Amino acid sequence: MINRIPVISCAIADSSDYDYIVDNAIHNTLGPLWIWAEDQGVKISFEKSINEDVSTMSLRLKVDALFEETTHYALFKLSFSEMPYQKLSMGDMQPIFS
Repeated sequence: MINRIPVISCAIADSSDYDYIVDNAIHNTLGPLWIWAEDQGVKISFEKSINEDVSTMSLRLKVDALFEETTHYALFKLSFSEMPYQKLSMGDMQPIFS
């Protein structure tokens, strides 16, 4: 059984010019999570989806962390309780989700 935790859930602009910023923000946001997983010996993968959000008339980006082992899922959930990130920001001139 795969355990799933939402990491990013954010409305994004429907613009091809914006794709580069979103992709970099995903990369910048997941980077520390990959490092944490490697340090902790946790097997993790991520799944990205983009769907139309009818309530806001925009697109909704969703990135989920996937775990095969329940103990890895629990450790991640305890370590990163502030998720899912819901805002795209430009911290230190680098796009990131927070």
